[in-house]
Amino acid sequence: MELFQALFPRSESQINIEPERTTGFLRNLESLHLRNNNLVGEIPDSLKNCLALSGLDLGLNKLVGTIPRWIGSLPSLGLLVLRSNNLTGTNYQVKSQKNLQVFKDYNR
Repeated sequence: MELFQALFPRSESQINIEPERTTGFLRNLESLHLRNNNLVGEIPDSLKNCLALSGLDLGLNKLVGTIPRWIGSLPSLGLLVLRSNNLTGTNYQVKSQKNLQVFKDYNR
């Protein structure tokens, strides 16, 4: 629970992402599934340190902003689910790896 609290400290009924608190924690993380958790804010830049991350599911939340360019450069990422948020961006931004499956429908 401590790692989860460091990543996403509670603020009333919503969870706010605080990127500056996550640096260095996640290097060996292989999978992160936070679907439908009422997450708000932008995708934290600290996730770019997750070099072993093979699956990232942030679907069905309230994330905003542009899909970061670095997300498609994570060397082990094979599955990226961003659907049903308020994100903007193109497949070019997240499709720099040929084996990466991207699901980002129902965004802006």
